[in-house]
Amino acid sequence: MILLLLLNFNLCVSKMKIKSVSSPQKDAESSTSPSRVSLKSATSMFLPFDFREGNNVILEAKRNLQNALKNKFTLTSEGNGDQRNPLKSIYTTLFITTGENDKQNEEHEYKRLKHARRGQPSSDCLVNLNEIFKLMPEQQKPHRTVLTKGVAGIGKSFAVQKFILDWAEREANQETDFILCLAFRELNLITGEKSLHELLTEFHPELQPLKDHQEYAKAKVIVILDGLDEIKHQLDFGSSTKVTSLSDVTSVGNLLVNLIKGNLLPDANVWITSRPAAASQIPAEYIDMVTEIRGFTDAQKGEYFQRRFRDNSVANRITSYIQSSQNLDNMCQIPVFCWITAVLFEEVFGKNEETQVPQTLTELMSHFVFAQTKRRSRKYDRNPEKNREKLLKTHREFLLKLGKLAFVQLLENKLIFYEEDLEDCGIDVAEASIYSGLCNTVLREEEVFSQRKVFFFVHLTLQEFFAALHVYECLKNKKNNELKDFLSIEEKDPSVLDLLKMTVDKVLEKRNGHLDFFLRFLLGLMVEPNQRFLQGLLTPLDQWDDIDRKILTYLRSIRRKTLSPDSCINIFQTMIEMRDHRVKDEIQEYLQLSDHSDMELAPLHCSALAYMLQMSKNDLELLDLKSYKASDDGRRRLIPAVTSSKKAVLANCKVTAHWMEHLANALSFSYSALRDLDLSNNDLRDSGVEQLCHGLSSKSCKLEILRLSGCLVTENGCKHLVLALRSNPFHLMELDLSYNHPGDSGAKLLSELKDDPQYKLSNLRYAGTHRLKAGFKKYACELTFSPDAAHQNLVLSEGNRKVTWLEDDPPHLHPIEHSDRHQQVLCNQALTGRHYWEVEVSGSLSIGVTHEDALKKGKMGDFKMGHNKDSWCLVCSYDGFHVLHHSHRLDVPSLGWRTSRLGVYLDWPGGTLSFYRVSSDSLIHLYTFKGAFSEPLYPAVELNILSSAVFCHLN
Repeated sequence: MILLLLLNFNLCVSKMKIKSVSSPQKDAESSTSPSRVSLKSATSMFLPFDFREGNNVILEAKRNLQNALKNKFTLTSEGNGDQRNPLKSIYTTLFITTGENDKQNEEHEYKRLKHARRGQPSSDCLVNLNEIFKLMPEQQKPHRTVLTKGVAGIGKSFAVQKFILDWAEREANQETDFILCLAFRELNLITGEKSLHELLTEFHPELQPLKDHQEYAKAKVIVILDGLDEIKHQLDFGSSTKVTSLSDVTSVGNLLVNLIKGNLLPDANVWITSRPAAASQIPAEYIDMVTEIRGFTDAQKGEYFQRRFRDNSVANRITSYIQSSQNLDNMCQIPVFCWITAVLFEEVFGKNEETQVPQTLTELMSHFVFAQTKRRSRKYDRNPEKNREKLLKTHREFLLKLGKLAFVQLLENKLIFYEEDLEDCGIDVAEASIYSGLCNTVLREEEVFSQRKVFFFVHLTLQEFFAALHVYECLKNKKNNELKDFLSIEEKDPSVLDLLKMTVDKVLEKRNGHLDFFLRFLLGLMVEPNQRFLQGLLTPLDQWDDIDRKILTYLRSIRRKTLSPDSCINIFQTMIEMRDHRVKDEIQEYLQLSDHSDMELAPLHCSALAYMLQMSKNDLELLDLKSYKASDDGRRRLIPAVTSSKKAVLANCKVTAHWMEHLANALSFSYSALRDLDLSNNDLRDSGVEQLCHGLSSKSCKLEILRLSGCLVTENGCKHLVLALRSNPFHLMELDLSYNHPGDSGAKLLSELKDDPQYKLSNLRYAGTHRLKAGFKKYACELTFSPDAAHQNLVLSEGNRKVTWLEDDPPHLHPIEHSDRHQQVLCNQALTGRHYWEVEVSGSLSIGVTHEDALKKGKMGDFKMGHNKDSWCLVCSYDGFHVLHHSHRLDVPSLGWRTSRLGVYLDWPGGTLSFYRVSSDSLIHLYTFKGAFSEPLYPAVELNILSSAVFCHLN
């Protein structure tokens, strides 16, 4: 029964905040549609169905079905299958929001929780559980088929049970004649071919009086397909055999396909529930609406524990404990995880105020397994064992068998097991029954269709923990054969450290994060205190091997650019699980600084920062990657934080196609706060724009401003943008394609979109062919020095492109009013817009920009670049670089600073001035000034003795 408790995360009490979004007018209009279930007033819903017009056979079958379902769902259990309570006493309303099938379905589902924790959804996307088939705003037709997604344990099946019970108790949806629930875990036990009528009557014998298709056609039917992720039957939507009669016999998979397509029971409503990863099995054209169940809010967590514990002090203590841990606070959005935490406090900590609580998820799971083993012993053993080590040793064999089961099924991404799966791992069903007291709180056992049994851990994380226990024992005892397929082991006798490194690499290679928690638990078990706590169950490692320190060193050394930013975050979280808080503490100190410009962030710091920004319950107003002093790889690792930011500036950040995939995912997150995205001056090209449009076209994308200035976009890229906006026309208001070449056709398509009133796009900018140059050279400008704004010791040459310090007293080459002590010269050109220039320099000097005031007579003598609010400059001396503005000096470290060529990029509209060191046609960023420019700016140079500067030809 331990296995049952660990696997049954899905049955925990969940809360869904429910709010109606339909107007009375829409309700009235939609009630006339024969293809959906309309919701009538509360009065009509409570009318006895005997007074309704209709077939007596249908009415009798409805009465019998309601009574049967009421008996089935009135009582239920949370995590421990041996304790049943009234469903309504433990059910807590959950958030159900509208959504769509997005690319995040492919990622580890618990990553979604990081985004769901910030704020609450707006009222226009909330769905009332009992109004799931109502017409939503902006929808033209009623839905026939609704798909509801949610991570394991979030409460999908509880929502289904509550929906059915409300109907069975005549509290909702009384115009519906039949609500028929087909759980996939039970459908998996059906073999051979059947008709739909045969299938329905096997699950619901009350339907047997309905003899033909016409009687089904007269009835209003809702079919619920619960747990799509558990299906074993093949769903082939591409080459299925069409079936239209309820009496036609075919395979179960083909019946389900025809039911979903609408070939069978075309007037019925179909409600499908699934974990996100399995939702894509059903093509989008057969789904009318997608909803998603979100977990507990902070208030709902507190409410859950207040109801669970009569002692308010205990409830407050556990709430404070959860809030002190970001990981645990995040996981407790899942109702079953709240139940696990509550059970742990009851068993271990509830009676002892001084007991130290777990600080990591590995510690939490270790205590939970021990607590449930102790609970089983106390309940079933004549002389319960009180010593922890002896107790775990007594049950070691069975617990490790559960570990093998967990690992084997985890690799196949399976959460539901059958008797044959247990037998394959050496677990006899009779043996599991002996351990029923343990299994009911770890591995749940349910008797389902045809008296067969299914098994599942209380929650996915518990399965991942048991899988880690199994792999730990395999590593310690050199059972390499059991890991050979998983790790592709080729060496004859690899060390434990080598196998751990292979495991780390294997998990990080998986782009969907499928085994992230498993890795955290496995490396968490390498820490000596966790081994000591589980002694008796686990064989401790030899401490002199120093495995934990060596694997931590390996984690810090990982620098692969092929790793996704989310995989990099998992490295950081794994280090936390191993009780290494150094990086976390350093980032917390970093966030407390008022000025971040002096602190350089290593790539691992950037991963930690991205995680902390994601975990914040408040959205970040601005994420400007240039404001973080980090390498290109470090900035790439900050990409996950984009979803937590209202505005993201990634301009001039060398964004690559690999980045675009993650940005597209960020755009399609239904929880994303992002409204303004600046990707200017990155060589995205049409291929990068195409990737970005995968997210832009998502109905979940709420982006309002998109800047793609200078991104080498042609008419082909514009076509992708137009297609994306046609798919999602409701939000984007501003599109900047200046310094690109959309061509006549691209410009025409975009202009038509702008002029079409159904689109929000109101601000559109684009430009022409001469801008199709890589990098900043598309903004290259030709500059010349002004003889009228030059010091008398400065000599201009090469068409006024070069300026040189003249050591001897020269003749008065320039106006006498400029014979002051500041040897500087300004350019003729006043700049607004975006401009880039390069300067070949020799000696000690300063380059920068200034306002026009410095050109006025009498002002040069008072003006020194960088010493007032109207000028900005980079100073190149023999001691290195520093920048100046308003007399404020800031040193700029740069290896190899003795360069002969410097680049300057002015983004006047964006309010930035950037300096670069030019090396072999590559740019090394030195510093960026940020502000708001209100007047045109003039490039300027200030020389010292024996120095010179010349503007370079870039075209």
